[in-house]
Amino acid sequence: MSAPRGDGPGMGPFTGLSGPFARVRNRSRFADMLVAVVGIAGELDLRAVLQRIVELAADLVPARYGALAIAASDGELERFFWTGLSADEARAIGPFPLGRGLLGELLTRDGPLRLDDLTAYPAAAGFPRHHPPMRTFLGVPVTDGERTLGSLYLTERSDGEPFSAEDESLLQLFAAAAAIALSNARRYEASREQERWLTANYGLTHDLLAGTHPDSRLDTIIRTARQLTDADYAVLFHIDPTGEHLVVRVADGPEADSTIGRVLPIEASRAGQVFTTGNPMVVRDLWRDTRRAPWLSDTLPQLGPAALVPLGLADNALGVVVVTRLRDRLPFPDGTLRMLESFAHQAAVALHLARERTWRERVSVYADRERIAHDLHDQVIQRLFATGMLLQGTARLTVRPEVRERLSRAVHDLDETVRQIRATIYELENPPVRTGDDVRAALLAVTDQAVDTLGYAPLVRFFLPADLAVPAGVRENLVAAARELLANVARHASAGRVEVELAADGGVLTLTVTDDGVGLPASGRRSGLRHLSERAAALGGELVATARPAGGTEVVWRVPLDPET
Repeated sequence: MSAPRGDGPGMGPFTGLSGPFARVRNRSRFADMLVAVVGIAGELDLRAVLQRIVELAADLVPARYGALAIAASDGELERFFWTGLSADEARAIGPFPLGRGLLGELLTRDGPLRLDDLTAYPAAAGFPRHHPPMRTFLGVPVTDGERTLGSLYLTERSDGEPFSAEDESLLQLFAAAAAIALSNARRYEASREQERWLTANYGLTHDLLAGTHPDSRLDTIIRTARQLTDADYAVLFHIDPTGEHLVVRVADGPEADSTIGRVLPIEASRAGQVFTTGNPMVVRDLWRDTRRAPWLSDTLPQLGPAALVPLGLADNALGVVVVTRLRDRLPFPDGTLRMLESFAHQAAVALHLARERTWRERVSVYADRERIAHDLHDQVIQRLFATGMLLQGTARLTVRPEVRERLSRAVHDLDETVRQIRATIYELENPPVRTGDDVRAALLAVTDQAVDTLGYAPLVRFFLPADLAVPAGVRENLVAAARELLANVARHASAGRVEVELAADGGVLTLTVTDDGVGLPASGRRSGLRHLSERAAALGGELVATARPAGGTEVVWRVPLDPET
């Protein structure tokens, strides 16, 4: 095994640069290094700076391959840039490295590391499939004098020889200049990012306080969060009326609409934990733990890094904002997460103020309705009643039958008018109660109870209009059907995932229960399904059970909202 070199006295990269300066004896190479430093000094775009650093480092030494790893506050990789690989080769290799093995050692190492055969080094974790072979290695830390910002490393010297001490010194000097350029670019990016977030916050707050209905701007909040964090997907969880569930209210990203309406218990999810505690959460790989993210749709690609922040403060939060990237992408930088958290807090304040204004307007409307009802009762009805009494008395005084008939008809019309006004007063004082929320709450109660028998929370989704009216008989049969279907899954399906969907369209209420279990038996008793089918038929509906092509069962229980029997 080749021994690592570059750890002798005077080799510290930034505490004593006289050593690296003294070992660069080739004036031409030193001049090349200065030209490379100038090449990054005037660039302020962070991504451009990072890519330029690694490209210039590989040209300076020179080396066939180069990479620059930027560390996050938790020690993991935050950004990763490379040179020497084509886009197709990079895709074939797969996701970015996680900062373990040799890369992880470089992020915590004080000095440079030079190897003639990196494959023989104990910390080397090996190469992934399709990775080109590499043997010679030279790596140096990139530090601002107080903390390590990342590591710069090269492999495969262009002439096939091992890297020399002069190569090491050149790379140290260049890394020192790169740290300055990186710090400047980071400050510039932070100021520009802060400006973008502030602009977005101002626009949102202005719209909400100018009279826009708060719920109409939820999609703006989530779209802004996705765009400014450079995420692939974003969803907004909203607390439901029961206070025990979170519902995907808004989603943004390709195929993200498939997650809208999905419901999950607060106790059984990461989003629920963030909502309850008020503490943001970072997830390295969301797809590995789907039980903790049951809202994920089968139509979505595999999602990896994710960040979850509360929409508001813990004791008065409205929901949870989740942004996530594909699995082959790097996690969110720390600064971006801080900006997202601040944006979510300010958006929640604006939503609270807008809803407070809407609530005051609604109270004002109710007060007007009550005043109108009192005026109708105390003034209009009394006058109509008095007029009717006067007409009745007048009818008794006349001797002409046709006049008496007309007066009696007028009195009847006044009585009918009084009845209509009283009905109007009742509607003004007692607005119609929506029953859509009742059927939601009833079904959620059933799915919550099923957690104990299933061992996990079913995924629930609603497609119901706001003014839905469900007859009591239909609701009771629906609850019974949902309870029986979930019990069947727990007893017979051996499923790891269950989805429950309730939809109303065209006067028909449809309950769909889907699982990924063993499927329908080829033969055997199906008395439970037969009983549910009879219940549906009695209401004028039907039950259909089918095997899913990918495995499992789908049961559809469908009944009219206005059954004849």
